[in-house]
Amino acid sequence: MKQIEPSKLLDFVKEKSLVEVVLYYWLGRWVEEKERQILEEMMVLIVDHGDGPPSAVATSGAAKGGADLLRSVEAGVSKIDASHGGAIEGLMKILVEDERNESELVGDYLGKGERIPGFGHRIYTDFDPRTKYLFGRLRELGFGGEYVKRVEGIERELEKQKGKRLVINIDGAMAVVLLTLGVEPVMANGFFLWPRTAGLVYRARMNLR
Repeated sequence: MKQIEPSKLLDFVKEKSLVEVVLYYWLGRWVEEKERQILEEMMVLIVDHGDGPPSAVATSGAAKGGADLLRSVEAGVSKIDASHGGAIEGLMKILVEDERNESELVGDYLGKGERIPGFGHRIYTDFDPRTKYLFGRLRELGFGGEYVKRVEGIERELEKQKGKRLVINIDGAMAVVLLTLGVEPVMANGFFLWPRTAGLVYRARMNLR
């Protein structure tokens, strides 16, 4: 991707929003209005998810312990991993690289005792409301449903083979949205990191001495 000269920001600031500029930096192109809408709404949904997630616990704990804002947020960011936010890239790679049908894919993962990233949630057992919202918005905005159908098929197959419902969580929904918009898997976790860092600043602020 061609490097963007910092001086261009003086032009962007007159006519573009922060979200539009960040997406331009990340994707190398200006997004269409409907793309901006779904991406911005997606990121709003993940700014914060209470004080229970590992990143929030670590941030609050560091702030209560006397760390400043930066170090507190740093502690929280360090807890973002494959099981907390980082599953987005993993599922995106499966969806674009694994051509097996849902039954074979799920059977292989379960047989190896491995978890398929993007499924299951400690609170939501029937459905993740954030996922339901995003999939609804994809339909409303006229995006194709190829990846929605794929992950919903995996969800059904997981329940069938495991005997337990593992919902498509927000990481799984984000993987679908990003692939639908043509985002490369390597960029996936940035879309979680940016908004969640804003939430961690809030968590730190609430606990700073």
